[in-house]
Amino acid sequence: MKKVSCIVILSFITILLAGSVILAGEMRYPVELEGNKIEGQAFESDGVLYLPLRTICSHLGYKVDWHGKENTIEINNDGFTIDLSLEGYNQYEYHSGDLYKTEKGRTYVNKRFFEKDLGLKVKQLEGTVLVSSIKENPISIEKITDISDTDEILITLHYPQIEGLEDSVQDKLNQFFKKKAEDAKNHGLKNAEEMRKFKESGYGSPHRCETYFDYAVKYNQNGLLSILFSDYQYAGGAHGITVQSSATFDLATGKEYKLQDLFSEGSDHVSLISDEVKKLMQKQGITESLLNPFNAIRPDQDFYLTNGALVVYFQAYEYLPYAAGIPEFAVEYQILQDHFRPEFEILN
Repeated sequence: MKKVSCIVILSFITILLAGSVILAGEMRYPVELEGNKIEGQAFESDGVLYLPLRTICSHLGYKVDWHGKENTIEINNDGFTIDLSLEGYNQYEYHSGDLYKTEKGRTYVNKRFFEKDLGLKVKQLEGTVLVSSIKENPISIEKITDISDTDEILITLHYPQIEGLEDSVQDKLNQFFKKKAEDAKNHGLKNAEEMRKFKESGYGSPHRCETYFDYAVKYNQNGLLSILFSDYQYAGGAHGITVQSSATFDLATGKEYKLQDLFSEGSDHVSLISDEVKKLMQKQGITESLLNPFNAIRPDQDFYLTNGALVVYFQAYEYLPYAAGIPEFAVEYQILQDHFRPEFEILN
């Protein structure tokens, strides 16, 4: 198993806002880890599944420490490090009240943390919560970094290059990733040229332009690869703007899947996902902050896959103010399982 070091920082303010006590009557379930029953139970509250943090982490070889003075929980292991700071709104797909709950000094954490940050698969089956490691696709992904620093613009590009696929598929995907980065670079250079002209005419920002392009692998198993891209551009003004995009591929053929490709013909997945997004908006308390009424996702809505959910997202200003960032809404596979095409039932 790949060793991970994950540090979870729960600030005092976050504890007051996000943590709550488990109430009697909430649904409880036994937990199996890698096929073996473990001590401690999971429970469900308001449609959110919570798992025992210390018990699961200890079985996986993580060291769990509580620092009362700093009000922090630290989860450590050898290997690479993930720092998780939960001091801002809706960071890491959580929102107030959903991060964790406590009972008799024990901490139970949202299942999304185990899926997203510890790379585990969490599934409910016949009254039992099954937790297991993920078997990733037999490929290697190298991060390519290209930095250009001039008086007019700072350009930082990070993009993936894959090895381990059939040559034609591998070349197709690698060219796709490289072109995404090059498009961001060219956009930045165009911004810099326009700013230079403004400055020559006595206008424009005193600051130089900036381009920052990066990616994150969100799903890498079952012959599928789903990657999220972030393209930040600053071209003067109060702040820059980030445009998010994503792509999901069949690693056997190199085909890029659109949202409708995942669902059976005649399936009303648009309405189903839209209804879930409305519920999540209401639960997160952002309905009153919408710049435009949300009615439904587009048939070709942007999305990406994760271990436990299909995530749809919208661009800044599309529905929420700039300060809200890129709003994302995770729709769990269990909700969609009756609507997937047979080849995508592996997502359940």
